Amino acid sequence: MSSQLSGKLIDAICTTIKDCFANEGELRIFVRTKLNEKLDTVAGGQNLSEIVFNLVEWAESKGRLLELAQGMSVTNPQNPVILSLIEKLKNPGIFENTTADSQSDDGIDRIVAFLVKRIGYIVSDHKQQIRYFSQYANVNLTTEYPPIEQVQLILSSLTLKSEAPICLGVVEAKGNWVHFMNHFVVKSKESIQKILRVPNVDSAMVNLLIEIDDCEYFNQVCLLHTLLMSGLADTDMSVLTNDFYYYGELCRKLDIRFQQIYTP
Repeated sequence: MSSQLSGKLIDAICTTIKDCFANEGELRIFVRTKLNEKLDTVAGGQNLSEIVFNLVEWAESKGRLLELAQGMSVTNPQNPVILSLIEKLKNPGIFENTTADSQSDDGIDRIVAFLVKRIGYIVSDHKQQIRYFSQYANVNLTTEYPPIEQVQLILSSLTLKSEAPICLGVVEAKGNWVHFMNHFVVKSKESIQKILRVPNVDSAMVNLLIEIDDCEYFNQVCLLHTLLMSGLADTDMSVLTNDFYYYGELCRKLDIRFQQIYTP
């Protein structure tokens, strides 16, 4: 870390460590196996609280706090507190230049949770579309981000106005594929606009979100939805092959960036 951590964050790290390890013996094993150090060498103390605090102080001075937090996540992979700590240690620049209120631990936790949810929605919107496309086309997917040849095979088997599943809230209705695609485009664009209102989000992620929001697939689906009201011809969907494939590539890159930032 290039700057000293706040006392509140140090306290949160110490509390999390004590919650993860019931006694000094368990902590000793963790330090030896995950940090390749001997606890007695790096952190002494009269009781567990002192030992944990000294361990955190040592890790901070050596630039190994992230390694320590990631080590804890190995044995506690679903612990949201550890994941939040990793986020703060792994990406200290994401929320730089924000106001003092938004820099509070609680504020950052809420922003992180919001970003994780919304970015997850956008990635999932693409995956749901290709999954349903392939299911109705009777084509087995080889990957969640299929090559352009498989995308063409799938879309050429469907027509724009043929029956498709439409999920609206908890009610599943029936519509055509234009309705289906438009439903996900609207959802994704809504999530993107909400994310873009958050200050100082990772710049690479912002660029990808802007590209997705303005991608030709989204533009074509919006146009088709408009034309549907005035008598759209029922042609196969292969015309969307290149645009959908490129949209998928953008989502794949967003998925990778998402995993790099929010997965320990």
